[in-house]
Amino acid sequence: MGGCASGPHPALKVAAEDLECDQNSLTLHEIYPKKVKIEGCGKEGIFVEGCSGYGVTAECGWARKQ
Repeated sequence: MGGCASGPHPALKVAAEDLECDQNSLTLHEIYPKKVKIEGCGKEGIFVEGCSGYGVTAECGWARKQ
């Protein structure tokens, strides 16, 4: 695994928009390294990291699991 990341978890930005809740009001619970539950403002969702492509051409991002 790579080095340490600093700052807020990248899923929080996506969750703030999706849950219509300020990022500072959200609570993140890690389920697996690429799957988290985020709660805040009376709402919650499961967010997963997914990638398209492989290797250096892979594009990854977080999205709410439907």
